[in-house]
Amino acid sequence: MESLPFLAGVASMFLALLGALSAAHKISERERTIAAAAALVRSEGVLARGAWAGAITVELTSAALLLFPTTRASGALLLLLLWAAYTAALVLARSGRVVADCGCSFGHHGAPGRFPLFRNGLLLLLAFWVVMATQGSLGFAGWVLAVVAAIALIALYLAADAIGSRF
Repeated sequence: MESLPFLAGVASMFLALLGALSAAHKISERERTIAAAAALVRSEGVLARGAWAGAITVELTSAALLLFPTTRASGALLLLLLWAAYTAALVLARSGRVVADCGCSFGHHGAPGRFPLFRNGLLLLLAFWVVMATQGSLGFAGWVLAVVAAIALIALYLAADAIGSRF
């Protein structure tokens, strides 16, 4: 098994799990994340709910696309565009101090600090790398290893998010 396609597979599985987890977070904390979407788009009602539903749709679609070698780049590109827009909205919100809760963490309920920007920057780089990386089939054993590695990375991500969201 070549290392570059395997690493791309792990990164793709990580992004797929993260996209699905992000969508699940928005659905499970519906009112909170709709309020956060309203603050980020600076609008109430239909536009905020549309942004919320659109983000969920993009996250779930990209998660599905990231599961297959032939569509990985498309899935990563969708997440890249969504996270770029979200990061830009966070930067604007932070500069105007209009967001009381970014809705970007399971546990933390508060104004976004520096950590979400740093985290999003790293996720943007990872998604860009997956878009550009050599795509190849991993085979069954490689796929199983990639899924296990991605689950471990999700656990580390959630731990870092719980700690970092305080900053």
